[in-house]
Amino acid sequence: MKVVIVSDTHGRHDDLPDIEGDLFIHCGDFETTADIDTWFSDQRFSNILAVAGNHDHDAFESESEGVRVFYNAELLTDRLIDVGGLKIYGSPWINELEGAAYYKSHAEIEEHWADIPDDTDILITHVPPYGILDRARNGEHWGCQLLANRVEELNLRVHCFGHVHASYGLDDRYGITFINASSISDGEICNPPITLEL
Repeated sequence: MKVVIVSDTHGRHDDLPDIEGDLFIHCGDFETTADIDTWFSDQRFSNILAVAGNHDHDAFESESEGVRVFYNAELLTDRLIDVGGLKIYGSPWINELEGAAYYKSHAEIEEHWADIPDDTDILITHVPPYGILDRARNGEHWGCQLLANRVEELNLRVHCFGHVHASYGLDDRYGITFINASSISDGEICNPPITLEL
């Protein structure tokens, strides 16, 4: 299965290179829900999954009102989906930036991470786990320690996220492939989608 992963396109998804495969994953901060949903409809993938991010206020408001966000992709908010035998779980929450979309306090977010099923193969979040592909340009770690604690308890194959634009890339540790798929830097799409064969 060819899996293509992006994150943090911030309304610039049209600037991504042509992509195709079996499974497309967007890890949040797409911002323009209607526009990117139309874009999703043009992509050559059998399955398209997304979680929202801290800039996705439109998605947050729609979900809060019980309104469907996407028609051409599955938005995962604390939800498990099976794709080709892979158990994929998505959760959008962030534990910093109070007032941002999908913000939760430390106590609240710990409850959300506890809900991640133990048998998850691919975990999609917006925020990174603390200490893994989470360094901002100033050198600070912006990841979530509570998420890192939960990931250590899981037997994941892949954990993909974004949020920290400066830490784009891959890191293999604990038998897990960690992916920061942030696409944008300085307002421009400059990082290519990350492709995996699973």
